[in-house]
Amino acid sequence: MAGPALGAPQAVMLLENLAAAGVREVWVWGWCGSLREELSPGTILVPEKALSAEGTSAYYLPGTCTLFPEPELVAEWKKLLSQVPIKIFSGTVVSTDAPYREDESFWRRFRDQALAVDMECSALFAAARKLRVKLAAALLVTDRLSPEGHERLPSSVRREIFEALLPAFRRIMQEGPGTARAPKTT
Repeated sequence: MAGPALGAPQAVMLLENLAAAGVREVWVWGWCGSLREELSPGTILVPEKALSAEGTSAYYLPGTCTLFPEPELVAEWKKLLSQVPIKIFSGTVVSTDAPYREDESFWRRFRDQALAVDMECSALFAAARKLRVKLAAALLVTDRLSPEGHERLPSSVRREIFEALLPAFRRIMQEGPGTARAPKTT
């Protein structure tokens, strides 16, 4: 499990180092901003596809604008997260290098194509494919972009959500990522 990293270049540097150390499966935990009303702050998005509006992914898969995580790990994230009392969505995220350009024109351009915006997923999916690393992500929705502005998740609620997820994250770290595939029974 790795993350978060701030921005595509930093996230891919971390992934390159993990791959060089022999890591072949990476679970990414990060955050994103919603582009849709139904994806409210405090929910979680498991991306099944990423659109590249950033520059790093082109160095790994030139000419590819739509990138995909490892389907098996996406299913594992969904299974793991189904065990916590937080609403989970899956769908498309758009990754950008310019978070301060997430304005009304950005929202209008991408709201019909993606549920959310982040800064890393498309580059991580591209680099993982090139490096032959299995990778998938889960993103906490921390804010929502709309023509009216930004709605932000209070930091106290972020902490509560992380505390609810902590037992599942610990199990992955202690028992390995396959724990979502085959949960331990007593």
